[in-house]
Amino acid sequence: MDTFKASARIINVGDELLKGDTVNTGCAVVASFLRKKGVKTLKSVVVGDDREAIFEALSETKEHWVVLTGGLGPTRDDITKESVAAFYGIELVFDERVARRVEAIYDAQGSAMPEVCKKLAFVPEGATVLQNEAGTASGFLFEKEGRRIVLLPGPVPELESVLAFMDATFEMTTSPHHQGCLLLGIGEADVETGVERIREKHPDVDITLYASAGEVRCLFVSDDSDALKRVRSTFDEAYGEYIFGGYEDTAAGVVVAALKERGMTLALAESCTGGMIAAKVTAVPGASSVFGSGYVPYANAAKEAMLDVDRETLATYGAVSAETVLEMADGALKKSGADIALAISGIAGPTGGTAEKPLGTVFYALAYGHVCETVEKHFSGDRKTIREKAAVFGLTVIARSLRDA
Repeated sequence: MDTFKASARIINVGDELLKGDTVNTGCAVVASFLRKKGVKTLKSVVVGDDREAIFEALSETKEHWVVLTGGLGPTRDDITKESVAAFYGIELVFDERVARRVEAIYDAQGSAMPEVCKKLAFVPEGATVLQNEAGTASGFLFEKEGRRIVLLPGPVPELESVLAFMDATFEMTTSPHHQGCLLLGIGEADVETGVERIREKHPDVDITLYASAGEVRCLFVSDDSDALKRVRSTFDEAYGEYIFGGYEDTAAGVVVAALKERGMTLALAESCTGGMIAAKVTAVPGASSVFGSGYVPYANAAKEAMLDVDRETLATYGAVSAETVLEMADGALKKSGADIALAISGIAGPTGGTAEKPLGTVFYALAYGHVCETVEKHFSGDRKTIREKAAVFGLTVIARSLRDA
């Protein structure tokens, strides 16, 4: 059963998207936003900064919503607004309020507004201006031919700002009920196996999985709130041990929140991930209250000098071993004065693997109080993928330990 009452097409505009210079993150952001509003994205297309290409994409549209991203800036190649207006036969009119807002942004920076930025103040006639708190290019919303047309800026922070304004200002559609959760320590395929059985018994609830390296998100959508509760109860019973947060949460956010709740501090000792876990933690607002020290002892000599890892341990067991990470974690805990410390060392490749310790082997150690535990994992993929998976699983080790303590 399709629980969505409205459909959408996303048209991402920009030569940089077609050249491979920029990842099309905006599409995912828009589709996720629409989904939560009860609007199902049926198709997404990418076109260059070309009037005819934009015309062609618009001419094929049959959906209720048409959302275009990119091409709203002040430069010559920013032609989305002009192209859309021409396609629908709408005039662009100068909006004094938009002009004053752009001027105010430049005034606050202590500079005069460039002449080319006057282009930003031209608005499709009859359109609602969507405020952008993160940049100068406004978004626009208007109705034409029974459809809602939305123009959004391309840079993701600006796009998100305009969507937030839309969310707070407009009633988009009748949203179905929805819930979501974050799962850690389990793969998408393992979750899908059980979810498929739930779908068969509850066709009135739409269940979708979204996976990234080390994280799986599950979104439940239904018009029937009681059915949604039943499905969520069944899902939680089956996968409760892997559920660590809501749909919008991240592994790092879960760890920071858990540390705050317990009044604990964290230290990290990262070899193969080279500070990636620390970067994820410090990206969470307020992390400074729970994270004090991060060590990156990449070389064996650094492990000895920074964390007092015994040279004999390294010689006997190697840098990638349970014995070494135990000493790394213990050293990080003692030197930092933190309440809990995680250490990680592994083989990310593309070389360095052996029959005993193949590519993707990663050891973790978690030290807290008088307890020190180790975990051995094996990840697949290239160097970048292995390091990302390893970093997220490191956060999972911390989150699980804090929850189970």
